[in-house]
Amino acid sequence: MKNLIEKLKEKLAASKLNMGIFLSCLLVSIICIILLFIVLSRDTAVNSSVPARETASPTDAEKKETIEKTDSTTESEHITDSETTDDATENETSPENTLENTEAPSGNGSENPTGSSVPSSTEGNPQGGNSAGGNSAGNNSAGGNSQGGNSSGEAAQINVNISAVNSWESNGQTYVQYSIDLTNPTGQKIAGWQLNLDFTTEITISDSWGGTLTSSGTQLNIAPVDYTNEINPQETKNLGFIIYSGSYASVSSYSINNSGGSQGGASNPSQGNPSGPNQTVPQPPNPPSTPVVSGFYSEHGALHVSGTSLCDKNGTPIQLKGVSTHGLSWFPEYVNADAFSSLRSFGVNTIRLALYTSEYNGYCSGGDQSSLKALVRQGIQYATEQDMYVIVDWHVLNDRNPNTYIEQAVSFFNEISSQYAGQGNIIYEICNEPNSGVAWYDGSGNDIKTYAERVINIIRSNDANAVIIVGTPTWSQDVDVVAANPLDPSRYSNIMYALHFYAATHKDSLRNKLISAYNQGLPIFVSEFSICEASGNGWNDTGSAGQWMNLLNSYGISYVAWNLSNKAESSSLLNSSCGKTGGFSYDDFSESGKWYLNQLGN
Repeated sequence: MKNLIEKLKEKLAASKLNMGIFLSCLLVSIICIILLFIVLSRDTAVNSSVPARETASPTDAEKKETIEKTDSTTESEHITDSETTDDATENETSPENTLENTEAPSGNGSENPTGSSVPSSTEGNPQGGNSAGGNSAGNNSAGGNSQGGNSSGEAAQINVNISAVNSWESNGQTYVQYSIDLTNPTGQKIAGWQLNLDFTTEITISDSWGGTLTSSGTQLNIAPVDYTNEINPQETKNLGFIIYSGSYASVSSYSINNSGGSQGGASNPSQGNPSGPNQTVPQPPNPPSTPVVSGFYSEHGALHVSGTSLCDKNGTPIQLKGVSTHGLSWFPEYVNADAFSSLRSFGVNTIRLALYTSEYNGYCSGGDQSSLKALVRQGIQYATEQDMYVIVDWHVLNDRNPNTYIEQAVSFFNEISSQYAGQGNIIYEICNEPNSGVAWYDGSGNDIKTYAERVINIIRSNDANAVIIVGTPTWSQDVDVVAANPLDPSRYSNIMYALHFYAATHKDSLRNKLISAYNQGLPIFVSEFSICEASGNGWNDTGSAGQWMNLLNSYGISYVAWNLSNKAESSSLLNSSCGKTGGFSYDDFSESGKWYLNQLGN
């Protein structure tokens, strides 16, 4: 028994030893695990405090900051317009997109500013229902000066004026033309910029000038081209574009970045309201001091230009009141003695013969040149027989730059001016509506002024005294630009400059351009106008048209109404149901036609 007890004690001691060893090992293991956890946690903390390797441009952080500040600027500087409430129900066909309550300079011209990808103008091929798409122009819309949101206190500010200057419908799409002025109001030159626009619907680019455009969905990005990249102190650079979409695309917000910072704005633009209040035009400060007369060739003889006035053989300022044909290729039937006689009986003293150059069957685009020249000669003959003045119109439109067909223009005007040299009732209009960013003068040799000098020299080689009308940039609207650098009066006499308007679209801004140019001494001739929208269709704004007539009459400026045809659009002077080509009665005329006859005193 004693031995048994001793063995049990030995086994118990051994068990205690083994248990101690086990517990010791377990404790050591736990301590090791704890120490390992502490070490790993410490390594992780150390690693997280070490800067990561740079894998991006050092400017990325600056870009991120710029974007954040632009976004905050957009929210804090939401631009309002005092007319937003009134404009909320405006008609899409007469847009007045406004990014700030400041009226921008007028945009683009009185006819469709497009090439083959955009519908032809109101003066285009009459075949097909949509060929009368949009005349460009418009100054109803007021752009805005963007005054906030520089991401750097040292950044040069750019003032941004964004204007929707025209819209029209074609093939189920709504086209909108925008004009943008970028102004540097500071004392330092700005080099490099990027303008980003957001629209209310997805867009497709149709045409552009003054910038390189890319679009994605509702966004449009514009980078400068060479001549718009740098903006000198107090200088303004203009650019523009045409977009289209399934519905009217308004600008909802924008941001502009330059080398020093970012700025932006937001808007809920509305569109032109035909029933809205009429704009008022400033009173001309310097109306002619001599009474202006109107009448016919046998009474007033050959005309000449004196100062800002068109004058008759006696030196008395005269106001011509005319009617333009539609395209001679498309409506030749209205060039006849009975038609011109009817117009004369209503007080019309001038006929404009519109010879399209580039459009379907135009003089330079497949038309029968011999037949078209014969039609011009017949028009001159019929107008002369009716004792009327006659304008021979080289109708530049979809060719955009008159230099496109300069050789054909030189040949045509050489032939016609040679044949009719010294016939005092003929006026030459050498380029109807240069457009789509073609400059008045930029030194390239491919501008309007250079074209005009060459063609005028040809005419002057045959006829030293004929009055010549020169088209102006942006569909013959930018007479203020020309006034700053007209043709040299010591070399070129009897020169006038075209201004075109469509009264439902063109209002105060374009009227103010006329006033500015006139007061700088520029002789202006309104060789085309109508009282409807710039598309050549839509509603007739007789209120705006009346303001235009008051302005033109106060200055004694001559004007010619568009157009003698029965085409089913608002600018046609005859009812679409009128099958006559002459011998017209008052009831044969359309709403716009009757309005015009009433202006003539009938």
